[in-house]
Amino acid sequence: MGDSRRWIALAIHLGLAFLHWYTLFYDFVYIRLPGRPMTDKLLKLTTWNFIVATVYWYLKAAHDLSPNRDLEEKLSRMLLCVVLPVSTFVVVAFWSLFLFNPSTLRNEEMLRKISSGEIVIPDWLTHTTHSLIIVFPLVDAIALQPPVAADETAKSTMTGFLAFFGTYLMLALAFGTAFGMWPYPFLRAFPVPHIIFMGAIVWLSGSLIAASYFKLFRRLNSAGKPALD
Repeated sequence: MGDSRRWIALAIHLGLAFLHWYTLFYDFVYIRLPGRPMTDKLLKLTTWNFIVATVYWYLKAAHDLSPNRDLEEKLSRMLLCVVLPVSTFVVVAFWSLFLFNPSTLRNEEMLRKISSGEIVIPDWLTHTTHSLIIVFPLVDAIALQPPVAADETAKSTMTGFLAFFGTYLMLALAFGTAFGMWPYPFLRAFPVPHIIFMGAIVWLSGSLIAASYFKLFRRLNSAGKPALD
């Protein structure tokens, strides 16, 4: 990557890193959910995904400042195993459920307080965490075409996603069954075996999404020049 291109990338990545940090700060400091402890936000896949994405953009900026092959390979794995596949699922699942019935994601009390203005969730916050979360990394990756790690395969990409989402699923099930703290209200309507079954479907389908992204970027890498050249 040329020097001018590298400095442009650095400016973009620093801007995205700050946006993600500020979004997390605003969400945890200013958005209070009725009847739910602050730590409850940590049970949401959206939060897990957004924290990983925040770290990803800071690491991208660090790599722009001081290019490092080892860090570059770690960023490639983060992008393909977690950032892209999990963000894809978050965007599709959130907007599908929200458009179908907002109460599947937010309890009735919270919806009433949002309607009355007692709780204000800015549109920019909703779209940064549930829409732009996939747009930013996808556009950045297609434009800059970071090389896929030499030893990365579709199988290892799927394994990385399975490890991440499997960990999340086990913790969500543990808190839900032990304390009744489910990440999303609609889960309370299902018995635990059904939740496990739904989680397994997401687990497996997400791994296929991760493998698809791997094949896409492997093909882009083999095509030659980055898209912005």
